[in-house]
Amino acid sequence: MSAVELPLATFRLWMRYFRYETEGFEILAETEPSVIVAYHGGPWTFDLWMLGVRMYDELGYFPRAFWHRSWWRLPAVGRIVTELGGLPGPPTDADIVALKSQGEHLVLAPGGTREALRPFWTRHHVDFGRRRGYLRLARAYDMPIIPVVASGVDETFLGLNDGRALSKRLFGRNDVPVWLAVGVGGIWPLALPLPARIRQRVGTPVDPASFADEEAVHVHVTTTMQAMLDALRRS
Repeated sequence: MSAVELPLATFRLWMRYFRYETEGFEILAETEPSVIVAYHGGPWTFDLWMLGVRMYDELGYFPRAFWHRSWWRLPAVGRIVTELGGLPGPPTDADIVALKSQGEHLVLAPGGTREALRPFWTRHHVDFGRRRGYLRLARAYDMPIIPVVASGVDETFLGLNDGRALSKRLFGRNDVPVWLAVGVGGIWPLALPLPARIRQRVGTPVDPASFADEEAVHVHVTTTMQAMLDALRRS
């Protein structure tokens, strides 16, 4: 068994567990290599893993993506993440050249722990903070931005505190997941996720070059994603 077969099989099980649906997938098939900018509504990016499986099945590849550096602290897990195309930091010029030559997309979730480790009363809100790296990357390599959101990911665990803020208070850094959240049978990260229905939407590509400046692109992307998320939750 190859290193990717087990995680792919696991992600397929999540697709059934979460009754996963995707709207607008054809956009990914029809658009040139792009930066997929996604919402990180829960501690685990179940929706992006499941989207990756569909891309693997229908487009022929599991997309390269930024993963939190903590995945590489366990060598065996780090090897699997690397095999899946995981990147612990920004892609190199060679990475982007390879992606574009192969016609593949890159996945980023700029909200990170800011969106992922929140109390339940502040969820459902697109929040990238000061992060604009996704924009600089898209502009530098002349790549469109494809916004992607999912409803239900915020409901996979019931967060009881702001893990990012508590990490900053205790350790002086915000990348230690000091988050108390309830799942099936216990407390995250040891508990299973709650069986929320996850519905995902792929949005219309955005051309960063068509905007006057970086902040204008950012406002457009984040407001578009928030509107997409709100519409999904209402439907």
